[in-house]
This record gives sequence, C-alpha cells and structure tokens, in this order.
Amino acid sequence: MQAFVDRYGIQMPTAIDETDEIFSSFGFSYQPAWAFVDDDGTVKTHFGALDGAALQAEIDALLET
Repeated sequence: MQAFVDRYGIQMPTAIDETDEIFSSFGFSYQPAWAFVDDDGTVKTHFGALDGAALQAEIDALLET
C-alpha cells in the first residue's frame, strides 16, 4: 500500500485494510474504488479513477448534506 501511495503521490489520508474486510464490505473487488459516506451513514460507491474535479465534487456534495 505504501509503495502505491508513494508511486502515485497520493496526499490524502490512507489506511491499510490487510484482510480486505473493509474494502470488500463496500462491494469492491478492484482498485481504484471510492466509498463516500455521509453523516447519515449513506454510502455512495464509485469504481474507477476520479480526477481532482470529480473528487472535489463528491466531497462538496457530502459537505452540503
């Protein structure tokens, strides 16, 4: 995981899910994959890459709720 973060210059907080328990609980089977969770616990998932603008739009939508 750390090598991936370093290689791609990821600057957001990351966590290691050594057993894939969390990753698979969202229905993910490959990367990149994103899980956005709002204050009510509603989960929106996205499979595939997100550019900076798309990621920011998802974050902004969460902050509006």
